[in-house]
Amino acid sequence: MDNEEIKNMLLNQGKAFAEFKKANDERLKNLEMNVSVFAKKTGQRQTRSSKRIPLNNN
Repeated sequence: MDNEEIKNMLLNQGKAFAEFKKANDERLKNLEMNVSVFAKKTGQRQTRSSKRIPLNNN
């Protein structure tokens, strides 16, 4: 493998991770919203989600 192939592989891996992170964040947002709606409908106390620490992707 030459340097250009390694560079492209790492760039593609970064893009794939960014897509995964976006989809996962959306899934978590929907899950939190559904839990909140369920809690309101059932009269249960809404639980707080843990704080997420953003990754520095520089």
